[in-house]
Amino acid sequence: MKTSALQALQQESAKVELWNDLTRLTCPVLIIRGVKPHPGLSLEAVEQYKLSLPQASIVAFEEHDHNIFEPDVDVFVRTADSFLKRD
Repeated sequence: MKTSALQALQQESAKVELWNDLTRLTCPVLIIRGVKPHPGLSLEAVEQYKLSLPQASIVAFEEHDHNIFEPDVDVFVRTADSFLKRD
């Protein structure tokens, strides 16, 4: 995608806060957070998720950053698979 197209999208976007809507979720929720060196999910956001979704499972991938599939995609696959298979 061209840089100009990305800039146009950004200019037309608006921030939408959905924290209050999370409380309506009744299904199981898995939140995965990469920890290093550049996490995509801050500790503050994790705390907000805990408040909004007390039933959520929160997993930290210590060796991963924002891209939770690297360096080991199998960690993600095993975690998601385990979550989906639980009772």
